[in-house]
Parts: sequence; C-alpha cells; structure tokens
Amino acid sequence: MPINEMLRENMEREQGLQMQIVTANEASQISTLSGSFDEENPTGQNGSESEPSAPPMPTESRFGRIFTTNLLPDSFTIPIPIFYTVEPLPEWGVRAFKFAVVTTGGILGFHRLIRKLGYEHDPIYDIEHLMLYDLHAIALDAFTFFAVGRGWKNKGCDTLGYLIPLALSAWFFSAMTEWSVFRYNVSMYQIMCVWPTELYFFAGAAALGLLVNVIAHVVKAIKEGVFIGRALEIVLTFAVFCAPVGSSPFFHFHHWFFAWFVGLHANFDTWWSRASQGLLWGVYINGIAGYGRDSLLGCLSAYYNSLQGQCGHLEQEGSEFCINPDELPVGQNISIGFDHGMNTTGTDVDGHPFLGFGELVAADWETCTPGSH
Repeated sequence: MPINEMLRENMEREQGLQMQIVTANEASQISTLSGSFDEENPTGQNGSESEPSAPPMPTESRFGRIFTTNLLPDSFTIPIPIFYTVEPLPEWGVRAFKFAVVTTGGILGFHRLIRKLGYEHDPIYDIEHLMLYDLHAIALDAFTFFAVGRGWKNKGCDTLGYLIPLALSAWFFSAMTEWSVFRYNVSMYQIMCVWPTELYFFAGAAALGLLVNVIAHVVKAIKEGVFIGRALEIVLTFAVFCAPVGSSPFFHFHHWFFAWFVGLHANFDTWWSRASQGLLWGVYINGIAGYGRDSLLGCLSAYYNSLQGQCGHLEQEGSEFCINPDELPVGQNISIGFDHGMNTTGTDVDGHPFLGFGELVAADWETCTPGSH
C-alpha cells in the first residue's frame, strides 16, 4: 500500500474519533440542561432558561374585563409611617370601605333623586328621620350583608358589573310606581284580595327569573363542594330573620327585606352572581331611600312600642293630646277626638293607662277582611 494512502486513512480515522468524542460531550451537556430544566419546570411546558414560557391566554374578553375589573384596587398601602413601618391595608378592610361608600352614597343619592323625579315615596321621611330612627338598623343590615354575602372575600363592589345592576334596580323600583298596577304591597291580604290580574303576571315572570338564578347558584355550590354549608346558611338565616316575624298575621314583606335576605346568598365570586347581588342591594337601597326601613310587623310594632313605653303623647295631622298617666285612675278608658274626626281609645295594661289608635286588628286574607293597620 502506498505511503500516501496509509497516511490518509490514519487521518480519517483520527477525525472520526474526534467527532465521536465531541458528539458524546454535546449529548452529555444537553442531558444536564434538560435535567435542570425539568427541576425548574416540572410541568413540562416548552421554554428555556433564557426564554420563559409565555403567560396563559386570558379567559375573559376585553369587553368582559371592563365589567369585572375594580375601579380602585382592593389592596394598597397607606403612605404614612406607623411605628416606623408602612402599614398595608387588609383587602377585606378596603372592600368594606368601598361597600360602605357605595351604600351610603346610594341611599343619600336616591333619596334625593326619587323626590326630585316625583316618584312615589314617604313625604315625611327625610334624612333627619333616617339618621334618628333607621341608621342603627341599616348599619346592622349592611354589616350582615357584607359578612354573609362574602363581601370581605369576593372582589370589591366597585365594578361596573356590580354597580350598573345596583343603579338600575334602585331606579326601576321607584319608576315602576308611575303605573298604578304596581302600587300594591306584598302581603297575603293584598295578594289574595287586592292585586289586579296584571300584577300576577309580572310577579310570575319575576319568580321565574328568581328560580333560574337560584338553580344556577345551587349548581355552582354543588360543583364547588360547598352545597351543604350554603344550605345551612340559608336555613339558619331564615330561622333567625324570617320565621319569627313571618308567623305573625301583621307580617308585611317589604321589598327592602326581600332583596336583603335573598342577596345574602348570591355570594359567589362570579360575574353573574355578583351582578345578582348588586341588583338586589339596589332594591334594598331603593326601599330605604324611598320609604325608610319600615317595620316588618307594621302597626303591630308601633302598637307594641307605644304600649311597652307607656306612651302618653300622640300626634296626628297637627293635632296633639298630652296625658299624664299618673293623673288617671287605673282602669279608666280614654276616648280622644282629633280635628280630623278620628277617635283613639285606650285601656290599661298592668295597671298603666295608655293611648292607642282604636282596636288593632290584623287583616284576614281568607275572608278578605281588611285590618286596622
């Protein structure tokens, strides 16, 4: 074999060995990099150390995010040092503040708007009466609604998906009284004896919408595995807030109470549940702004409070009568005539005389007999 061919074969053999060594080293480096990548990214998504994987695509459209994004963030830090630290506000505190602002602004704003537009309202119920008689109860209503309604946990109420239904319902429940068909109360006597036919159709449509919403919440609760807990909440709140007063023949199902109670349980952090809660809270605001937080027991509550307080002073349409119970003999009946001709009678309870507006009789829906309240 010629010397040149022998030298050429040796050179080719050496080059082949070098290529194998390089290939083995590259394979080892790739395996090492792959192992480190698997430790940092156990999900196995595509990417590298220098090029991280792309963020997931948003599940909501831009139009949908407009209605579910908070106008103000739920968490921020107060730029004031407290004890040499910057104190961050808890998210539940920020959400509570937002809810208080929306509720207060809604009641005050619609109190003025309802009267300015001439919608049906209580003409003597002004802000002074609200502060004096109803503020305490309204605050307790709002606290319970915020707690049971998961306002501390869910996204803050300052989203368009919450505020728009709230504003529309707060306006609509006053605007609808422009039609005489809606100028009726929700009580057994009114429903069975007074309601016009058209109102039954409206109530049926509203009940159907409510049923669909309830079914959606039940399905959601089952999927999230919280159905039993939410059902217990409904039972307990019904036992505390509805059952005692609902058993009385004087019970008046005010729309503020209906919206407040149902809204407690529309408490999932989804757009449709939050919109439902906003709509119902708007109905509550409408009831308070238009008529005040009227008692669920109507005249029975006023009668009991007057009796319990041994009230000796009555005023009706500008006429008033003052009486000192100590000046009357025990057991004396009292008959007082006012300028407008209405008589009031009184009797004694536990030896103390009092005044009342005649005999207090509950309406009877079975015989369609109107009561005295």
